[in-house]
Amino acid sequence: MPIYLNSYEKTFDDPTQQLGREIIEKELDQITHIESEKNLWLFQHFTDPVEVEILLAGRKVSSFTCDCEAFQFKKQCGHIFASLQ
Repeated sequence: MPIYLNSYEKTFDDPTQQLGREIIEKELDQITHIESEKNLWLFQHFTDPVEVEILLAGRKVSSFTCDCEAFQFKKQCGHIFASLQ
């Protein structure tokens, strides 16, 4: 299922969305966009600390990864949700 930038929220379950919103509300100033290439976004979250990588194909998200433990188990996390905002 393709993930579009304008509707990515549907990809994440409710608890992950809630965590992502909390990260945005409380820690937005701790998220740094550290690198951008044509189809690659890298973010550093300093509070946890973790690194998020988002690979794009036009307006679609091809893949994403995060260093956090939640991502290792669920393949989604609040860090990625917050980074896509």
